[in-house]
Amino acid sequence: MTLLQFLLLVAVPPLAHSHSRWQCPAPRSSSTGIKNGPCGSQPLSIYQTDSAIDEIKPGPLRIIFEESIHHTGAPFRISLSNDGTDDDACVLLDHIPHNDCCQPDYFDESSYTKYVLTIEIPNVSCERCSLHLSNPMTDKIGIDGSPNGIGCTDPDGSCFSVYYSCTKPFRIVGDENAVQRNEYSCPDWRSLNENWPLVWIGDNGEDVDVATSGVYRRESSTWSEDDFTLVTVSDQYRRDAGGLCGEQVPTTISDSTTPSETTSTLTTSEETTATSTNETTSATTITTTTTTTEGKSQSNEEKTQSPTSAGDIVDSALRVLSNLLEDTNYNQIDASKKWSFALANNVEEAKDQTAVENDDTIRNILVCGDGDLSYSAEIASELDTLGIELYATVLEDEETHNKVYKYSSLNAKIINSFSKHNALFGVDATTLKTYFGGSDNATTFDRIQFNFPHWRGKANNRYNRQLLNDFLCSASTVLSPRGEIHIALCDGQGGCSSTTLQQWKGSWQASMFAAEHGLLLASVCPYEPRYNLSSHRGVDRPFNLGKKPKMHVFAKPNGIVQVPRDIQLCCRHELHIVVSEDEENGSSDTICSMDQILAGDAIEMIIQGIVPDGVRVEVPARQILEIREAEGSLQKVAVFLIVYCSERYPVTRSQADGWRELAEVEVEKFVPLRENRRGRTVSHPFPYPSLHPEIKYRTTGER
Repeated sequence: MTLLQFLLLVAVPPLAHSHSRWQCPAPRSSSTGIKNGPCGSQPLSIYQTDSAIDEIKPGPLRIIFEESIHHTGAPFRISLSNDGTDDDACVLLDHIPHNDCCQPDYFDESSYTKYVLTIEIPNVSCERCSLHLSNPMTDKIGIDGSPNGIGCTDPDGSCFSVYYSCTKPFRIVGDENAVQRNEYSCPDWRSLNENWPLVWIGDNGEDVDVATSGVYRRESSTWSEDDFTLVTVSDQYRRDAGGLCGEQVPTTISDSTTPSETTSTLTTSEETTATSTNETTSATTITTTTTTTEGKSQSNEEKTQSPTSAGDIVDSALRVLSNLLEDTNYNQIDASKKWSFALANNVEEAKDQTAVENDDTIRNILVCGDGDLSYSAEIASELDTLGIELYATVLEDEETHNKVYKYSSLNAKIINSFSKHNALFGVDATTLKTYFGGSDNATTFDRIQFNFPHWRGKANNRYNRQLLNDFLCSASTVLSPRGEIHIALCDGQGGCSSTTLQQWKGSWQASMFAAEHGLLLASVCPYEPRYNLSSHRGVDRPFNLGKKPKMHVFAKPNGIVQVPRDIQLCCRHELHIVVSEDEENGSSDTICSMDQILAGDAIEMIIQGIVPDGVRVEVPARQILEIREAEGSLQKVAVFLIVYCSERYPVTRSQADGWRELAEVEVEKFVPLRENRRGRTVSHPFPYPSLHPEIKYRTTGER
């Protein structure tokens, strides 16, 4: 088996299984693994006009397309072809957001993600027109696809991976004012869609600007689970119109399907107007729609009203803790971060949004290294009201602590005045199991917090990293299965957002040490302490936090914790595949070119099947090199940069090197690898934001 045949076998599965395709109007091919736009190998010119093709009229038209492989944030574009040719297409609707909530099964067509939308057909006459679907893979462009990234362009631009699908031809029957399609001058698509949003949801719930046509980033929004329409747009894009695709959404499609089998031809009858139904409410039940700050809507039916609802508890907790937390309006906090701002019981509203699955109760909190105990003293009363036990600890023994800190004794008395709270002296945060891990009375904690850890005295990063590593190791042994470890660090100390390896090497590398102890860095958010910052290198005086201190939240992997891409920890290595002369030139049975292989997903897909669930595989760079070997011969080599990232599973260097070894074994079953590049250990862990700047530096020499 040649390299081309192997990669084609993996990258192009049976025709019914692809990435995205038309469903109604019917597609020309049920395959949507088409990367040569706009329509692959079936141009519109091969179709002849006949009486069996569908007829539509200008105006609103409901259409349906579907996705069989999930690509986070990958948007869509719909265009109208010219008459009898796929050239000179007019964009009808751009920046159609992705539905990030669905995970279709690649081999189960009934699970494919449906997209139902109503578009505007211009007033033209056309004998053989077609709709084009374009789907740029912005999940593959790294930091360029972030809200502040440069994005990629399409068509004929920098989006190196785009999938296409085209419908079978249909006839447009315009009115007396219609112009011929081949004489029609395409207007800017936004002039036809003035109500289409200019902002969608980007990485981590941030707004992403979609005002510029043809420039794409990761763009998503909320689609209905009931009728598959886009929830966050006006009714003109959701109503059933045009008579072609109808209210019933078909579930599958095959190569043998004809237009008449999947759709109904438009008749001259008036479009039926849906009858609205009256919704009633009673004194005890309500139907509500809750909209989060990410623009996502969630329907909550028949919730029983209660004066002590989860929302009331959360708001109450925030009010009593307002002197400790950043002065932020609760209703403007990203839903995924609410857990970081609330210490309440039974937080149903935040339960499914939190970084860690909540078991409805925070039983206790362990505070480590609390300076003069002022933080614990501040929150003691509020935690007692909420029924949460507090364990406030410091390293010094009580006598020493009283001598060093002016308010030590007072703060300890405040804490101990509550029956469920304890101020404990002489507790080393790096050996917590010694104090709480006894076999007879072992205690685990739902939250363990260490604000601004620092090695005693003047220290360099080496000692602070060791302190951080030892604390994470210690805390993981007394953390409850659904608990969280919160560590406040000054700006830049954590290193998870470093955009260069130099920045990363100068940080404390928090996520790397967490992974070594089976923990994920689940989230990072701004943190503004509102208590007495009293301990500077072991003496009673305040210290400078810098401009942007951050709270780092760590948790055990449980299938629910999803690490945002911009703080994922990764390892990388190169895979060198030997390219024979026949493969380079293309043999007679070659179906795709080397360029198509380099832009394909074959290597990524096979390695994704090797790693544990929760590890994200990315192939951000690939190219053909001509290399002179030691004996002087020239050899063509296809080089793939393989990256493993911690999405729901911790990534360590030793684990990643094991996956590298498995990948080499699996790939070499089909194609030869360059012998002197096999067995090379993967890179040290690094933060994902530094990946693409490092690739740019290594290829261009520019920072």
